[in-house]
Amino acid sequence: MTETLIGSLSNIPDLSVKARSTVFFYKGKEMSPKKLGEELNVQAVLLGRVTERGNDLNLNLELVNTSTQDVIWSRQYNRKTTDLVVLQGEIAQDVSSRLKTKLSGAEPTQLTKNYTSDPEAYRHYLQGRFYWNKRDAVNLKKAIEQFKAAADRDPNFALAFVGLADSYAVSQWWSDSDAKEALTKASEYADRALKIDDSLGEAYASRAYIDQYQWRWDKAEIGFRKAIDISPNYATAHKWYGEFLTTLERNDEAVVQYQKALELEPLSVITNYNFGSHYCLFTNTPELAIPYAKRIEELDDQFGGGPHLRSFIAFAQGRDSEAVEYAEKAVELTNGQVGWFRSQLGRTYAKTGQLAKARAMIVDMENNYKEKRRNGYQIALIYEALGDKDKAFEWLEKDLDSRSGTLAFFINTFVSLKSDPRYKDLLKRMGLPE
Repeated sequence: MTETLIGSLSNIPDLSVKARSTVFFYKGKEMSPKKLGEELNVQAVLLGRVTERGNDLNLNLELVNTSTQDVIWSRQYNRKTTDLVVLQGEIAQDVSSRLKTKLSGAEPTQLTKNYTSDPEAYRHYLQGRFYWNKRDAVNLKKAIEQFKAAADRDPNFALAFVGLADSYAVSQWWSDSDAKEALTKASEYADRALKIDDSLGEAYASRAYIDQYQWRWDKAEIGFRKAIDISPNYATAHKWYGEFLTTLERNDEAVVQYQKALELEPLSVITNYNFGSHYCLFTNTPELAIPYAKRIEELDDQFGGGPHLRSFIAFAQGRDSEAVEYAEKAVELTNGQVGWFRSQLGRTYAKTGQLAKARAMIVDMENNYKEKRRNGYQIALIYEALGDKDKAFEWLEKDLDSRSGTLAFFINTFVSLKSDPRYKDLLKRMGLPE
């Protein structure tokens, strides 16, 4: 119900609604509306309590002003559990009217839009999103299972196919599966979602995210802008657009998008990680990543992105042994399945003088590459750290020949190669600014 209301209320113009990952951080915590308002920078909170007896559902809601702690509006809803999906539209309209939001003729339809009439399909979808937000190989597999279950129950449930597209698209980062095969599946599911419902901002964001990893730069930018235009409160669209702008070295614009994503989803582990990574990788200001690393540790100390950022920060501050420990912990927490984390560990070994370990990492990753479980740029990064430019370019060429999607995102991090004519040639052949 929370997820559904967030989705509906986010369609109201000029109303900022915090995302699920942020809201659920407070689940079960005793906290006053005033304190919530201060921490989330919101003017009102919608508090709810649900009780279920057999097929009967009782929902009590209160909309509370966070400054005065006065109740703006309250209501009790008694329904059957089968009416759960339909109920969200009624509640969204009630809340919006109490907020005195002026709606255009089309907006009430957006508020009451039902993406599926099957409550069980919707339940599978929400469970899929829960796992998807975890961002690791095990949970991405669970997410795919849930999204498939949702799609099987309702083949016209476009959001289920968006979930499948997103799961396969991000798996190239968070698992050691065949990235090219995963991206192909993601593309098919995104197209399926748009075919079912071409009014979904989420579907356009998925399609654009995939397009950028297929090096379709113009198409991707058009898609991201359309997604944000349709769903301006969809944090993932802003975050992914930030990644896209980073790839094109439009860093100031990228920061604006990351900031918007964090405004909408301040307690998202992955958004904090991506913003922190931006400072570590692309602006050479890893000290600016410290608040994001701290926030990740507070939210989920088992997420590998936290120590991964800490490794960059420690190395920049001359704490080599800590940099190695953090890099090793990032790999350990992700069971070695995140190739980029393994690559960073190899680089850290090389930069701290542990050359034998760095070379052993290369051998291991080269074997993984043959099994389509690693990318060439990940190996090239270690060779660059060892000062072997020729081998670095050799592995970059392998990625270029296979059109490895993630190569474009990381090409700008090869700082020592930028003065070499071969580097500009790589950019040109990928269609990136030289």
